[in-house]
Amino acid sequence: MNEQTELTQYDELAIKHNAALIAYRSMYEAHTPQPQEPVTKRDNLITLGVLATLILASIIVSGSRTIPEFGGGIVGISAFIMLECSIVIFAFLRTRRNFTKERLKDVIKLARRGLVLAFVVTVAANIDKILTEKSLIESESVQTAIFLLVSVSAPTLAFISGDMLAIESMAYLQKVQGEQRDYDKKLKAWKRDFMKSWNSQKSRFGVTVTVEKPQKPALSSGVQLSNGQIGQKRTRESKAFNIVFDYLMLNADAYELPVRTLAEQLGVSKSTVDNAKQIYREKVLGDST
Repeated sequence: MNEQTELTQYDELAIKHNAALIAYRSMYEAHTPQPQEPVTKRDNLITLGVLATLILASIIVSGSRTIPEFGGGIVGISAFIMLECSIVIFAFLRTRRNFTKERLKDVIKLARRGLVLAFVVTVAANIDKILTEKSLIESESVQTAIFLLVSVSAPTLAFISGDMLAIESMAYLQKVQGEQRDYDKKLKAWKRDFMKSWNSQKSRFGVTVTVEKPQKPALSSGVQLSNGQIGQKRTRESKAFNIVFDYLMLNADAYELPVRTLAEQLGVSKSTVDNAKQIYREKVLGDST
């Protein structure tokens, strides 16, 4: 009967404590707001659009030669899709799956070479156009050389653009992950500061808890427990749970202690500590994971 009365007192204390905690948290958040989860905005949409346009243009130019080379029709189109699209997709996946600082440097080098190649082809084509119009040159070998450069530059630029597209994609992903890590750190610090503030102010709300180490009744070997004794055992387990939970409410830093250490300190089982920490994490810290 006494144990049942003590258990009821613990339940009432828990209700009172939780109500006071919720009220204090509301007041605390009024002047110290909880960090807000970040919403990352894309700032590279223009870059992605330019790269996509470059890839499309490179594929079209290269396809104008690839499709006829494979006989046109369904076979030529299939060869075009197989070759041109695989260049972009494989380049994208290679860089995205193996994204490192060294890989970034390699892609930047490729981008520089692609820039030089595009510049050379453009200048050569413009010069050839002017010289041809002015009848200053009629050599077909020059035009053939330019066509060869275009044939090389189209798949090459598509390949480099696939790498650059992966770089931009990973840059956004790293930005999202970085902001999430910062948010998690700020949220953890906020919860820690809140519990410290609560522990220093909860006496003003009439919340006081005295934690005593429970006495473990000794049982002689071979003794069978009756139904009443089983009920008493369950009552002791509930009391032990409340002791652990209340201790965590009084000492926020104790949550970081290992389960075994806290169990030995309070004289309860590890499973009781583990259950109490789980409830504490869900109800107080607001973490259901």
